[in-house]
Amino acid sequence: MTRSLRHRGPDAGACFIDDNVGVALGHRRLAVVELSERGAQPMSSANGRFVIVFNGEIYNHQDMRRELESSIAVDWRGASDTETLIECISAWGVIATLRKSVGMFAFALWDRQERRLTLGRDRFGEKPLYYGYVDRGDTIAMVFGSELKALRAFEGFDNAVDRSSLALFLRYSYIPAPWSIYKDVFKIEPGTILEVTNENVRSRDCKSIAYWSYDEVVAAGLKCPVENVGTAVDQLERILSDAVSLQLIADVPVGAFL
Repeated sequence: MTRSLRHRGPDAGACFIDDNVGVALGHRRLAVVELSERGAQPMSSANGRFVIVFNGEIYNHQDMRRELESSIAVDWRGASDTETLIECISAWGVIATLRKSVGMFAFALWDRQERRLTLGRDRFGEKPLYYGYVDRGDTIAMVFGSELKALRAFEGFDNAVDRSSLALFLRYSYIPAPWSIYKDVFKIEPGTILEVTNENVRSRDCKSIAYWSYDEVVAAGLKCPVENVGTAVDQLERILSDAVSLQLIADVPVGAFL
């Protein structure tokens, strides 16, 4: 499965396997922040409870580090945003951490203590993440990946094309989340996490939780409209400047297309 995604991460690749519960995480790395092995994935939290594979970038992770350090002592191993994310999750929980995170990302987090897998996606779905159920005789496997080709590489995958999804594609020229072209395969919706346990895999009923709502943001903005055009222009310029500045933080050359 990870070999099928080598084009997304040509710099390195590794896997984590927990044989006790039949959980495996695979990762292909495109190194942007913390180019050394200290940024390699899958990555474990310092306390050993969590393991994460992460795709994307948390632009404000340095601010999050400082906030975490103000409350607890942290012995950082490196300077990667992946380490920032997993240590913040370890201290604050998944939902609270994601609400503080500014960036584009998709991730899978294995909680060894609770035996729970959490899949998550950024607010607007910039980074893709698919998951699905594959029948394997007497058992059901839940598989996930950044592209459908990774799921197709899973041994025994033969899910048929979903005719309802095909109709959506013909109508809209794309297939909206949470559906995909295959039966029993779905996209994680933007701004949500999916909690996975053995029990809800067997029932094909994994729990989706929204940590951010576009509708709520729009409603809040409509309650406090900007009346002055000059003020609006100044605010927009500041927001754009801040957004671009945050995305210039990298240990490799950065290009921008306008």
